[in-house]
Amino acid sequence: MVFYRKYRPQKLEELDITGVREKLSSIVKSGDIPHAFLFAGPKGLGKTSAARILTKAISCKRSVSQRLASSSKSKKLNAEHYQLDADIEPCNKCDACISITNGSNLDVIEIDAASNRGIDEIRELREKIKFTPLALVRKVYIIDEVHMLTTEAFNALLKTLEEPPSHALFILCTTEPWKLPETILSRTFFVQFEKPTPQEFLRSIGRIVKAENLQMDNDVFDEIFDLSSGSFRDGAKIIEELSMASKDKRITKELLETSYKTHSIENEIYVLLVSLESKKTKEALLVVDRLACKGMDFKVVTEKIVGYLHNMLLKRAGLSTIRQEVNKDIKDLDVYQLEKLIEYFSAAYKELKFSVLSQLPLEMAIIKWCEIDVGDQRSKIKDQKETEKREDKSDKDTKTVTQKENTNLPDSNKTNNGQDLLKELIDRIKVDSQTVAGVLRSCRLQIKDTEITIIAPSKFHNDKLSDVKIKEIVAKRAGEIMGKKIELTVQMKK
Repeated sequence: MVFYRKYRPQKLEELDITGVREKLSSIVKSGDIPHAFLFAGPKGLGKTSAARILTKAISCKRSVSQRLASSSKSKKLNAEHYQLDADIEPCNKCDACISITNGSNLDVIEIDAASNRGIDEIRELREKIKFTPLALVRKVYIIDEVHMLTTEAFNALLKTLEEPPSHALFILCTTEPWKLPETILSRTFFVQFEKPTPQEFLRSIGRIVKAENLQMDNDVFDEIFDLSSGSFRDGAKIIEELSMASKDKRITKELLETSYKTHSIENEIYVLLVSLESKKTKEALLVVDRLACKGMDFKVVTEKIVGYLHNMLLKRAGLSTIRQEVNKDIKDLDVYQLEKLIEYFSAAYKELKFSVLSQLPLEMAIIKWCEIDVGDQRSKIKDQKETEKREDKSDKDTKTVTQKENTNLPDSNKTNNGQDLLKELIDRIKVDSQTVAGVLRSCRLQIKDTEITIIAPSKFHNDKLSDVKIKEIVAKRAGEIMGKKIELTVQMKK
């Protein structure tokens, strides 16, 4: 069995995030169990494990004394009549605990919303939830990746959360709580799984190291913490791989470097960012090629790139980082450039999972950055040349040129004294988005009455400006300049 599964927490006291452990222990001890929880936080922090532990804690025969509600109208089990013993931990020995642990208990239903995200699945849940539990005190529904549900499915789930049966308990888990409707959030007890501190991470990894009787140098821990981004699951995977590579010998920093090439990654990332700062596309792509030839994990590479940029961003704001000494600063990258690079590489990270070639999202991020930047430079050079040309001509020639420029412009725009509509549009768009303004600089406009066509120089520009929300913004700003409603279309240069 893999380490993460083998050493998955089975009790409340084994939950490694202090805030989560204390909050759930307090709730179980009080006996006042909410009907719905929302566990939210990054992947690999034990949200599903905590959901099962909570289920065991309120279902264990040793720690919970059940009492039926004495009502003349109903004999249904009522959550308010729980009587907890002093020991709130599940015993992990009774039938309830064992069946919940191995996933065979019929009263505990786990649903992966990423695969079952439609309204039909939630309707089926609503139909079955009215039946009382077969053996446990509660019928528990653990819905993982709940943010993946469709709008219709959320609406159906909301009806159940508004009037849940007394025997029902919902535990919703998500890595993206901001995607949940406010109506769902307001009806759940929120438990935040924050990225662990180094001490909490050491508590988790230390449990594995001790149980497996591994010998590991202290400085290896920091590297594992960085490589895993604080994920307990990823940390356990790294420990397992290192234990196999060590062949029962001591795990050293040299072994980690050999296995994961952490030092070479950091050096290559520095070269990559210097190349991007200098607008050297070829050199930047060669770095990615070298990493690909070495068999690097581009998930790790991209995480380290964003971490590097993040450290520099914090430094610009006057904040120190935990391990800032590992990052050489690239002073010519300003806050705006760092923000844009983080945006591109974060998008590349999301695309890794679906990419045919693992290095492709990283290469596309580099090309996008350089293409927009080169477009900006070309636009500046073009504007400068046009300005010099106009200054060299006589007033008569200048007036003629201005009239020609305004021939295709509507009357409402001729009041701009020959000012180029595109230039004014870019100035206004900067308020909404610097990135969109940068993309527009490389384009040109065709104007006919109230119709404006943006001619994009490349597929990247065309795709970016064809986005519905971006088109709305551009059309709105153009309409403000021209004083009328604008119909906007985007087409790529032939």
